[in-house]
Amino acid sequence: MAQFMILIHNCDDTTHSADEMQSVVEQYMAWAQKLGSEGRMLGGDALFPGGKTIRGLGSDRKVLDGPFAESKEAIGGYFLFKAEDEKEAIEVASGCPGLKWGAALELRQIDSSVA
Repeated sequence: MAQFMILIHNCDDTTHSADEMQSVVEQYMAWAQKLGSEGRMLGGDALFPGGKTIRGLGSDRKVLDGPFAESKEAIGGYFLFKAEDEKEAIEVASGCPGLKWGAALELRQIDSSVA
């Protein structure tokens, strides 16, 4: 089976109540448990807000704050899972509960030939 990652781009919407946010967390946990029971789940976590961008060219390195405040979306988490092919990975990713709340998913296949 191939490995795929979804990066979850959360929309910057702070209009949800505490109860709604708890519901989102519970939905993600249930979805992760479902993927685990299907033998697909390889990993996944929420990410802290903020972070750094590191850019380089040759031996020069620059560390920048990011994501930037102008960004309406930030990567809020990821899931790493197994699927037979891209079509099946799209089906799996389509079950992500964040989609109900306005998230956008970036689906990428892991290239295990580069190690």
